[in-house]
Amino acid sequence: MFVKKNKKGESKMAKVWESFRNQKQWEAYLKERIKNNRKALYRSIIYVAMLSEMKHEHDGVGFSRPDLDMMDYAKKLISCRKLTPEEEKHAREYMPKYWKQIMRICKKKYMVKPETKAHLRTVDQLLVK
Repeated sequence: MFVKKNKKGESKMAKVWESFRNQKQWEAYLKERIKNNRKALYRSIIYVAMLSEMKHEHDGVGFSRPDLDMMDYAKKLISCRKLTPEEEKHAREYMPKYWKQIMRICKKKYMVKPETKAHLRTVDQLLVK
């Protein structure tokens, strides 16, 4: 988060993605977060896994067949266990390619109805444990 000034010169807190104007900015931001932030990495794995579970037909959503071990990582994270250093390294290598799906999830999460936010909040609470 950063401080943003409105027209009257009053400062207000703003989320960094509110200033994004194109997908290149989202891509750079998300890839950096996945690379350097464990909580962001874990959330990304779980959110993309949730998409994989919800979509039964092949429609370009969720994990690709070579990356299905990410589903095992997601199950491990949901059961409140941490990834091993090797698993985390593997996830950091593969998760950046899913930045576009993660971007869509982020946009939906912060621009959706309250009942959907409640569902996504439960995933966030799992990660706090």
